[in-house]
Amino acid sequence: MDCSVTHYFTVFVCPFLLVFHATVLPHVAMSQEKKMNALKELATILKDKGTPAPELWKAGGFAAAKRLKDVEQEIVKLRKTFSVETKAKGAEEERAEAEAAGVSLEELREQQKKKRDTEHQQDKRRLDDERKSGRETKLNVTKLAQGEFDLQTDYVGGDD
Repeated sequence: MDCSVTHYFTVFVCPFLLVFHATVLPHVAMSQEKKMNALKELATILKDKGTPAPELWKAGGFAAAKRLKDVEQEIVKLRKTFSVETKAKGAEEERAEAEAAGVSLEELREQQKKKRDTEHQQDKRRLDDERKSGRETKLNVTKLAQGEFDLQTDYVGGDD
């Protein structure tokens, strides 16, 4: 990418996107949430063979009454948009985290993977140690129950 394009993007576009995300997207998300609730309510009413109110159709984003199948398709579409937005938000947060750490995105992912692997190895080692001590305890209890215990004693001082 050309340096001037990168500069233009960081100076002009990024601040605009931050303002856009901060001001416009919460309202969009709120309206999408309301729409999802309305669609769910429509679906339950239609499943029960009821007739929803016209306001509910309008809140669900439909101009006129539709079939249950259409309402369910709209719910699926809305869920997909939520999923895409969540993934995009996660990717943006990851980029910001990498930028704050002063490393590239790939390096940050590699560091996080190493950290997860180390934690996994530590958990596995701890679990193995717990199992080993449990086996030893069970073996000792079994030996004691069978009468296989150490009868040897050490005598302390005395006149021989």
